[in-house]
Amino acid sequence: DGYLNVGDVPSAVSLIQDLFNQHGALPPFTSHLKVLEFALANEMPYEARRHVFFLQQLWKWEPSPHFHGTEEDEESRRRREELVRNVNNTRYHPKLRREALEKLFRYFGEELTEDDFF
Repeated sequence: DGYLNVGDVPSAVSLIQDLFNQHGALPPFTSHLKVLEFALANEMPYEARRHVFFLQQLWKWEPSPHFHGTEEDEESRRRREELVRNVNNTRYHPKLRREALEKLFRYFGEELTEDDFF
């Protein structure tokens, strides 16, 4: 939310992607909605689409059996379970599904087309 407070939508999108890719961390679903709404309200549809692309990556994400190393200690299992739970909470949230995203874009006068989805 810090980048959004100063109107830096591209950095907010990048930070969310980087934190997930490097550390397996995700913000709450409300942060994803804020990013999309800020981008669309500030006439940055390409940044909003970039974030939709990231959300689609989460829809297809599968946990690696070696995410936290090859050892199967209790801490590694706990971290993997927490990551899977966080990803599932994001990718299955009704407000972050395709239909809801299309509706959000339409509200701001933009369209998500078939080309925006993979």
